[in-house]
Amino acid sequence: MNSSYLIRLNHLKSLVYLNQNNFIHNHNKNIQRKKKLQQIKLKQIKQKQLKKQKELEKKGLENNLNIHHEFISNTPNINNVLIENIKNNLNHINQTENNNPLNLIQKTNKPLNHFDFIHIGKCGGTTLLKEFKKNKISFRHIHINKFQYNPKSSYLIVIRNPIKRFVSAFYWRYYKVVDSKEQEFSFKGEKGLLLKYKTINNYAENIYNEEGKLNNDFILPRKYIRHIVEDIHFYLGDFLNKVNPKNIKAVLLTENLKNDVYKYFHFECSSNENDMNSKNYDKFLSEKAYNNLKKFLAKDYKCIDKLYKLKLINDDQYKILSK
Repeated sequence: MNSSYLIRLNHLKSLVYLNQNNFIHNHNKNIQRKKKLQQIKLKQIKQKQLKKQKELEKKGLENNLNIHHEFISNTPNINNVLIENIKNNLNHINQTENNNPLNLIQKTNKPLNHFDFIHIGKCGGTTLLKEFKKNKISFRHIHINKFQYNPKSSYLIVIRNPIKRFVSAFYWRYYKVVDSKEQEFSFKGEKGLLLKYKTINNYAENIYNEEGKLNNDFILPRKYIRHIVEDIHFYLGDFLNKVNPKNIKAVLLTENLKNDVYKYFHFECSSNENDMNSKNYDKFLSEKAYNNLKKFLAKDYKCIDKLYKLKLINDDQYKILSK
């Protein structure tokens, strides 16, 4: 079974689990509550049996004893039904847990806490921020701004395939600036660029001119689209040349975020909310657009190579990130 198949399988399992998660949680609570009630009922039935039998024996009422004998003799059948129901419910819980893909993940001994969170834009960082706060994780947030490496600090990185991140950034800004107009005039020239190219394919195909040189729209800092300028290299370029690999506690992938969060933090993470608004945009990339992006994002891919050489990501993660 090859690694790409396993990745797709894990992704599929994660999607299935997402839809079942709330049902399983509530169902398990109900089963445990019902189990306790049934155990109490069993105990009460046995106590009633003993009490009734002692009363009848004491009074010597043979007729009453005969009348109640049927009830007493049938009570074990009631017990058996209740016990059988409990077993069936437990079997259902076990089957459900076996179908939970998160159960296949080997968690770390202790959940991570107290670290500097390097939040690369459009990699699911906003979702992580909410989860960290909800689960009372202690961290320092690094986002948008450059930062100095501190050898006394530990770090957490969330990263994504550079081309997918670029596409997400383009359409996230298109939504914010053009469609919703929430940040229409936040950055000079941004709206003009987005309206000029409209689609990611058109934008990417025009990165270079016929001579293979950057077009003026891509020569920084003349033009600016937020999160495209602050790329992976923006955050990790200098950092990876200085950092002691032992100071990096984990590298999380957007493409496997739910599983990675469960592995390192031991709780279940919701889906990436900020990417929801870019789902309906045309994400097609021609061969020319793809090749242009690979060239344009060369520094991002070098950062990924560096993470791999430092053994901070494994083979499967490298395959996802280096596409």
